[in-house]
Order: sequence, then structure tokens, then C-alpha cells
Amino acid sequence: MYYSHNAFFWAKIGTFLLVAVLSVPPTIQFIKWQRAGEPPSGPNVGRVQKFLYAELVLFAFLPIFAAAMARGYGEF
Repeated sequence: MYYSHNAFFWAKIGTFLLVAVLSVPPTIQFIKWQRAGEPPSGPNVGRVQKFLYAELVLFAFLPIFAAAMARGYGEF
């Protein structure tokens, strides 16, 4: 693989995986709320928001890692 010797490639892959793992709890909570047919409660909304904010922050790093890869930084 061409990019396998690039640290920013692995950082990007790791970030994708971390975002995927962080998306599981909110998805489960959304399904529970939908099945209950009631509006979500305050503490549960706050918990889901924390996960979504963490995902948003991690997503911001993806174009940075991609740009670093494209410029050839991180080669080992």
C-alpha cells in the first residue's frame, strides 16, 4: 500500500475508527428514543451531545491529516 509508510495516513485511519466507535452510543440512544415514542429527557440529551461534539472535533482533524499526507509529511 502506497500510504502505509505515512504516519498521517495511520492517524487518519485511527480517527475514522474512533469516530465510528463514538457514533455507536448515540445511534443506540436514538433508536431507543424512537421506539419509546416520547421526547428525550435532559440528561440523556446532554450525554448524546457530548459524543456528537467529540465526533465533530475529530472530524475537523481529517482534512488536516489528508493535507499532510498529500504534501508528503509523516513519511517513515
